[in-house]
Amino acid sequence: MSEIRRVSDIIGAPQLEGERTDIHSILNKEVIIRNIIFLQGNYGEYAIIQVETDDKKLYRIACGGQVVIKKLHAIRDFLPVMGKFIRVKGSKGRSYYDIE
Repeated sequence: MSEIRRVSDIIGAPQLEGERTDIHSILNKEVIIRNIIFLQGNYGEYAIIQVETDDKKLYRIACGGQVVIKKLHAIRDFLPVMGKFIRVKGSKGRSYYDIE
């Protein structure tokens, strides 16, 4: 009997190098955005973002905030780019993530 292969074995699963961390570890720090993978989750679209810090370490960060997703779509054809992930307080008092 032959072994059954997985879909990801045939077409490849999207992967990014780097240590997995959360967005708080790079908040308010200049990073180089190296690569982005957009995926669909239970709550809508989200992104896995590969960033490089000033000490040349690579990290993978997941983010589903609509403001960030919209900006990542706008910059994906221009990678790598430098940016800073920040937390902003909106007019209604809610905080959200942004990139500047």
